[in-house]
Order: sequence, then structure tokens, then C-alpha cells
Amino acid sequence: NHNLYAYCQRKGITFTRSRSFFQPVMKLVKKTRHGARVHKVYDTAQTPYQRLLNAAILTEASRQELAATYHGLSPVVLLQQINESLERLWDMAEHPKHDRIKEKHLETSVTPFMTQPCSVR
Repeated sequence: NHNLYAYCQRKGITFTRSRSFFQPVMKLVKKTRHGARVHKVYDTAQTPYQRLLNAAILTEASRQELAATYHGLSPVVLLQQINESLERLWDMAEHPKHDRIKEKHLETSVTPFMTQPCSVR
């Protein structure tokens, strides 16, 4: 985790433990042990946005700014962006940078016998 955190700091990536605004999360309220069994009690699922509103710690200006941001976001578009980013990350993990450079070079090279760029895949 320390390496991941340091990497995110160097690359300017926001590193949080929270989910996006649209992901409701159940928080653990209480945990009790009954012999070998552990009984957990959770609150109702809420988004981080809802938790902030319910905490009553925001100024009116902050509340209005967050509301404008929240209502201007689309969960569908966000999910598409997340999935595209994950695909790029997996591709980068499977093909390190030097492999991607070689692959790009091969895809764009054309021989006299070919009319279209060759594809490695």
C-alpha cells in the first residue's frame, strides 16, 4: 500500500478510500462477539454525498457547490469512464511500456507487399 500511495502522489492521482458519489456504502455501526461468532450491525447504505449532507457540517455555499456537482454528474458516464480506465490499466499491466512501443511500431510499419498496417493481435 505504501508503494501504491507513493506512486499516486508522484503521478498526481487522488488516492482515497471512498467510493464515487454514486456508490452507496453500508458503514459498520457496531460489532459484538458472542462466543466464536461475531455479530455486525450496519447502518443503511448511503453515498458519501448523502453522508455529508446528513452530517450537517457543510456551509450553505459548500452544500450548494456539492449539489451542483452531484446533479451535473451522470452515473452511466462515470461507470463508462471507470471501465475504460480499468481496461487501459489492465492493458498497461499486460503490456509494459517497452512492449507497447514495439507493438505500436509493428502496427504502423508497412511493407511493399501489404496495403494496410499489420496488427500484432
